Amino acid sequence: MPEGKAGRGGGRAGGGGQKPYGLLEHTADIGMWVWGQDPAALFAHAALGLREILAPPPPAPGWRPLEEQRLVELRAPDWEALLVDWLNELLYLLDTERLVPAAAAVELEGTALRARVRMEALPPGQAPRREPKAATFHGLTITPESGGLCARVIFDV
Repeated sequence: MPEGKAGRGGGRAGGGGQKPYGLLEHTADIGMWVWGQDPAALFAHAALGLREILAPPPPAPGWRPLEEQRLVELRAPDWEALLVDWLNELLYLLDTERLVPAAAAVELEGTALRARVRMEALPPGQAPRREPKAATFHGLTITPESGGLCARVIFDV
């Protein structure tokens, strides 16, 4: 991310070890910015940014999280709608199966997404630090920036 952008870090993944996403301050809600060299990387990094928003608690000593793979396939009229659908699908897996995204291999063909997502189960009896209800279209942007794409997403909490 370029220096001086409000709420953004000063670099991108691989550039000094900085994350390709970050949290945004927003009145009564929470948001994130996410950067990717290409659309597939943007969507994969968005899953990691969502994980940071959820901030699952560290597991108890000796507890190893159950890992599961999920295949997610979505289609939308544009990238903005696809990003909202993608993040909301990941939130649905949290809500219904207590699974948090750990990594995603994303393929895009136009505005059709196919992703293999490695999910981790939350430790029994523990909840995420923050539980957004849904990704929204409020303030949603996807723009070319820094040799890639940058998105800004706000979540209802």
